[in-house]
Amino acid sequence: MNYLSIFYCFVISLSISLLIVLSNPLHERLSADTLQGDQKFHQGIVPRVGGLAIFFSLILAYILFSTDSLFFTILICGLPVFISGLLEDIFKTVSAKHRLLAAIISATLFIYLSGYHFTSVDIYFFDMIFDALFLFPILTIIAVAALSNAINIIDGFNGLASGSSGVMALSITWLALEKGDSELAQMTLFFVAALAGFVVLNFPKGLLFLGDAGAYLCGFLLGVFAILLVERNSEVSPLVLLVTFSYPITELLFSIFRKTLRKGHRPDRPDKVHFHMLVYRSFSRKLTQNKLYQNSATGALMLLFCSIGPLLIISFPLSKTIALGCFFLIAVVYLLLYKKISLN
Repeated sequence: MNYLSIFYCFVISLSISLLIVLSNPLHERLSADTLQGDQKFHQGIVPRVGGLAIFFSLILAYILFSTDSLFFTILICGLPVFISGLLEDIFKTVSAKHRLLAAIISATLFIYLSGYHFTSVDIYFFDMIFDALFLFPILTIIAVAALSNAINIIDGFNGLASGSSGVMALSITWLALEKGDSELAQMTLFFVAALAGFVVLNFPKGLLFLGDAGAYLCGFLLGVFAILLVERNSEVSPLVLLVTFSYPITELLFSIFRKTLRKGHRPDRPDKVHFHMLVYRSFSRKLTQNKLYQNSATGALMLLFCSIGPLLIISFPLSKTIALGCFFLIAVVYLLLYKKISLN
């Protein structure tokens, strides 16, 4: 594995991120994040096009350092979800439904061009049904699109979505290296390096935001890497992925449940009571009066919670039964914490 090329990917991402921040006066009319909305906790004029640094550093990493056609295929398949997010970042007119559709298109392209999709969930009853009804490709599309949306949901504070994506990608890297899949490990480390270059400008001062393009792209890439992990390495149970992505999965499912029940709310519209927002109100605002550090403290606290699943992956060999138990345990902890700090 070429670790020097991974460092260069970090340098490229950092350079593009710096360029975006330093040239902000030239493009702030288009790229600046607004201060209006339920999920705005920053101050000042901040560009929300950090996804450009991640995507183009990965493209350049492929051109300069990789001969892996699968890596190029993945990046090409990610274009629909990336572009739809970028259009939202610039014009603020792309609906959540259209971004979800773009994620579905990207996932479908990946299945068609790569030939990879889930072929098992490691639960015999469900495997039998999904296989008989040819539902595994549909399950794959739903999983990738849902994870893309989930990463966008948790993108609310400095370092949260990018840091969480990096931690989850590292757990996939660990499993890939453990199984001898250096090709997948190289791709995931390129992704981690691209994220790290962005994080330097995002945390703690919030000089650059992921934006929808970056958040949706991160979710798409994580979903794709997860599929490759279990389909290329049969020893890894798909149920382990539930542990890896326990935080964004729980956040997504509970958000849909909560918004469906709340009068006047819809699952595709933002609200003010996501878990990370409650942590901000209950803990971060008590730590300091400085709103910048309140923002970053929230990202750091939530990153600790997100790291529980990946740390379990790295620390213990998880059978499918233990993996299911760990996922439900993390979900219960999430719900108990949510109930303790919720406004209602």
